[in-house]
Amino acid sequence: MHRLRKGWAALELSIAETAVRLGVSVDTIRRRIRRGELSARQDGRGHYVVVLEDGEAGTAPPLSSGTVEGELGRVRLELAHAEELLIEVRRQRDQLEAQVTAQHDQLSAAEEERHELRILLGSAMQPSTPALAAPTQDTVTLGKERRRRWLWR
Repeated sequence: MHRLRKGWAALELSIAETAVRLGVSVDTIRRRIRRGELSARQDGRGHYVVVLEDGEAGTAPPLSSGTVEGELGRVRLELAHAEELLIEVRRQRDQLEAQVTAQHDQLSAAEEERHELRILLGSAMQPSTPALAAPTQDTVTLGKERRRRWLWR
């Protein structure tokens, strides 16, 4: 990501590249960005791009291959990049764990609600009072006789 900005004497580097260039850790670069000691911006993916001016470039060896210093710089850069990736993966893992926990809670609440609804449905389907018996022929006849007696009086 080594890019020189047109019209500027500045170098745009990732946090890992900046850490190697300045000979400090990735966390130190992040702290310096938060404090405003280093100029940085976020790219389209949300990753920070550090803008180093001429005097800030540090004295780290150039990242050329073939020399021990160059190889050491390359390995440090890869290590810093791996650390950044690890931090990002851990952040994503934490987010996914939080989502799983929230969905598990929702599922548990839905299961409890379904259980309660089944209990209510079962109690609603059971008759709470005994059903009235259908009238028999004797009862109907008895009722008519009473009416007739009343009429005859």
